[in-house]
Amino acid sequence: MKRANLFQILSFTLLIIASLLCAGTITVKKDGSGDFTTISDAVMSAAAGDNVYVYPGTYNEQVYLTDGINLLGHSPHSTIIDAQQMYDYVIHYDGYEMGSVISGFRITGSATAGSGGGGWDYGGIHVEGGSVIIRNNIIEGNYAGISVLSGANPQIINNTINGNFNGIIFEGAAAIPAPEYMVLIIYASDKNSAAEYQGILSDSGIAANVIQMGDITTTNLASYRLIMVTDDTGGGYNWGTQAQVDAINNSNRPVLGIGNGGAALFQELGISINYGNSAFANTNRMHVVETGNPVFHEPYDIEILKDGDIIVYDRIYTSNVLAVYEGSMDSEVVKLCSLSPTSPQHYPLTGEEGHYLWGFRDTPDHLTETGRKLLVNLVRSRTTICDYYLPAPILTPLYSEPATNPEYNRYYFRVENWYQYGDELFEVSPDLPPCGSNPDGSRTWVEFYDMQQQYVYGYCALSQAADLLLLHVTLPADAPEDVMMRIWDRRCDSEAWSNLVFPRDDPYYSHTIMNNIITNNSHAGIFYYNFLNEGQILYNDVWANTYNYFNNDGGQQFSPQPATGEISEDPLFEDTLNYRLTDESPCTDTGNPDTIYNDPDGSRNDMGVWGGPESTGIGTHPGSGFIFTEVGNLPTAFIEQAQANEDHGLTNVSYQDHIDFAIPQYHDSPFGGSLRINGVFGDVDVADGLMYYKILYAMWPDEDTPPEPEDYQPVTTGLYKILTIPQWDGSVIYQRTHLGPKVVYGVENLYEYTHTGAWSSLDLRCIWHTSSLPNGKYTLTYKAYKPSEMYLMTLEEMTLFPNDMDHLTLLVNNTGVYTEINDVRYDPSSPYWDEITDGILQECGIITLQDNQENLRLNISATHPDGYLRHWVLDAYYGKNNYAGVIASDTYPGTSPPDNWHGVLNQIYNTSDSPAFTDWVRCAYQFRLRAYTRATNGQGYLYGTPPIYYSNSFSDHYFVEFDCSWCGGADINKSGRVDLTDLMLVASQWLQECSGENCGE
Repeated sequence: MKRANLFQILSFTLLIIASLLCAGTITVKKDGSGDFTTISDAVMSAAAGDNVYVYPGTYNEQVYLTDGINLLGHSPHSTIIDAQQMYDYVIHYDGYEMGSVISGFRITGSATAGSGGGGWDYGGIHVEGGSVIIRNNIIEGNYAGISVLSGANPQIINNTINGNFNGIIFEGAAAIPAPEYMVLIIYASDKNSAAEYQGILSDSGIAANVIQMGDITTTNLASYRLIMVTDDTGGGYNWGTQAQVDAINNSNRPVLGIGNGGAALFQELGISINYGNSAFANTNRMHVVETGNPVFHEPYDIEILKDGDIIVYDRIYTSNVLAVYEGSMDSEVVKLCSLSPTSPQHYPLTGEEGHYLWGFRDTPDHLTETGRKLLVNLVRSRTTICDYYLPAPILTPLYSEPATNPEYNRYYFRVENWYQYGDELFEVSPDLPPCGSNPDGSRTWVEFYDMQQQYVYGYCALSQAADLLLLHVTLPADAPEDVMMRIWDRRCDSEAWSNLVFPRDDPYYSHTIMNNIITNNSHAGIFYYNFLNEGQILYNDVWANTYNYFNNDGGQQFSPQPATGEISEDPLFEDTLNYRLTDESPCTDTGNPDTIYNDPDGSRNDMGVWGGPESTGIGTHPGSGFIFTEVGNLPTAFIEQAQANEDHGLTNVSYQDHIDFAIPQYHDSPFGGSLRINGVFGDVDVADGLMYYKILYAMWPDEDTPPEPEDYQPVTTGLYKILTIPQWDGSVIYQRTHLGPKVVYGVENLYEYTHTGAWSSLDLRCIWHTSSLPNGKYTLTYKAYKPSEMYLMTLEEMTLFPNDMDHLTLLVNNTGVYTEINDVRYDPSSPYWDEITDGILQECGIITLQDNQENLRLNISATHPDGYLRHWVLDAYYGKNNYAGVIASDTYPGTSPPDNWHGVLNQIYNTSDSPAFTDWVRCAYQFRLRAYTRATNGQGYLYGTPPIYYSNSFSDHYFVEFDCSWCGGADINKSGRVDLTDLMLVASQWLQECSGENCGE
């Protein structure tokens, strides 16, 4: 019994573990300062488990990504792969066992229908097979944004897919493949005879394929059950090339050799039923030796004459048959037919080592009916004989349900390649040991085993290969173990083992499309050639595509499952360069609410490219020492570190850097709130054993005096990250891991260092909460630790190579802004202006105006006590959210020193001074004053919620009325003019008696 497949599985598992332990980061930088200058070269050098990290730049190339390699771009706005319509695919992925991650790119420029011929699958990312996570990418300007072949298992999460022909296109869920060819017929030049053999077999339900000898080495011979070589393929001691002979020999397939060609090939294969051991004869019949052999009875019962002969051809010609001499045969040769009873030592129909020689050289069109049937019987016997090379079953866990015993679950599985097993393997076999008390067990049994190869469950009476589509195993509900499956052909005592899988509780999905924004694709947003509802489609914004969801099978749109969070609304991008969302976007905080998908700031997932926990990062830098790289997504290069500069500890971002790095255009901004501190150690340090670190901070005692070493204290905020592990079947394990602070061997406040793998925010080192700290200047630094080489269970502090970026000074300011509309006043020109009060109106009062352009004065205060105000704006709304326009506003102009713009205090602004303010109408008005601090957390400006109002809004409400006394009260409806409506009101009350309050006034 052969157990090679099982050992291969276990060995491969060990290889995966070893590759993860040896994983590293390979860098790509266009200027040559990284490991490679092209992504393709980096990927080719990478091994399973490696990260390929790509620095900002535009890379004009096509990338072929393979199993287990994570491809991570610096950021989708700055790391661009543009194939310039020169290639069918921008990124081509094909995986099998481990899965990969593609994240952090702008992907564009696949070939299109106009430029490259337009295959349906031309795409920004083409998924050929396997499991891959595609997340946090901008995918635009391709024929298909993402194209997926049957059997592939992508997880498409938090991408913005815009402006392609199709957004995402699926070939369809794996359909039942067409029956494979059972027989391969090889000919040299006589194609007609090969086609005649093909027809004979086809008439009996045996699928056969025909190739010429030149195609042997490029054909997968092992996929056939029988190879048949015709008479014209060789002669004497010559048959084809050595490469062709080797290909047939290495296929391990039985061969049916016809005439000269068969005998010559067997000569090359070194078996005894060959040309050199044969003699020529002239006959059209054979004498049956083994009358009981199934080849003479199944499926056709061959007519044997009284003298024991069978007539196989309708003519005789010179030397038309080769017969092997008995004295030259090996003892194991099967002798089916001799030339005649009078010539028993020469055999035209023989078998050896699973191969058979049909010695007749005549063409198949001269076969008798008996000859045709015998040929079919012989082929059938060769295609249903023992196959010692059963395909390894590909096992997929599906779902579970409670078993009768409440302590157990019934776990369901599917064999993906079930169609590779012939139904004859599952035929009833009463001649084999019974299946319990059932004597009609199947020839092949299917058994499940645990990791220790202990039998768990089995099937001994499956009736057809399609039964492998749904199998179940009953296991303990609280602790199911990994299982593998064995297919055992009992008749031949051969077996094949599956992959090792973990039973699944949740339903199996072949793919997931989640948290994406899929918009403005000119044909379809999500397109299936055959929609079978085997994937998850949830929490996406699919909008403004010609067809949002399209099923080509039937040519109609489909709808995802209800209550899955799908929306179809304008996402309200700030711009289509970086696809940032506005504050009013319906995609903000509307992604999957599971906390595993939360944004870096802890809020609910935002749909699109900028949402989710993110996974990019470099992990290490070349050399030794620590480098603070970013605060949030703000590069530390934009934070002033020169003490002599008045902007020391503040951040400034130029307009071009704002565009290039997709970050706000900060101007003299301090820091506040919760800061995500990013940094990396050197690869030399990691190789030297670095495993843990501390991030320390200290406040400057005054503006000019840095802290002393003893002033530093550790950051102690909990740090959790998510390790994303794609599985071979398309599922994903999200492993939430606590990285610190920890106590290790007595050393407190340590964080564990992450530098490889698909971690959320790979380079995030700590989250520093500043809200409770005094305002002022702070410096951050680090300490690094490794296990001691001299003492067990001891850490030693490492001394690393110093550099200018191993400490970071930030000016922290968490002071909120103050806003108030102190009062609203009439203009001195108004008849209602009062000199004593300067026309101040009562709160919520009625404002009586003379005309629709009359001036009002608003007295406001919008200040930041510490001088870090960024912007204020005074505007108004009326009625049901009608915008009346801006009355006044101002933005930080830049001051020296930078903390010297406090805003405005008790300042009066005129509505008539603003050209943007609309004319007054008779309605309720809301005057609104908003102000914002310059403080940032590195991920954007801070906005206000109690207890700190980084931004604030103040509203005041009034009703605007018009004084129409100048027209003698004739404007009854107070519309601002006397018109027909006023006349109709007078007519409706003509000569009526007045009653009620004030009617006599």
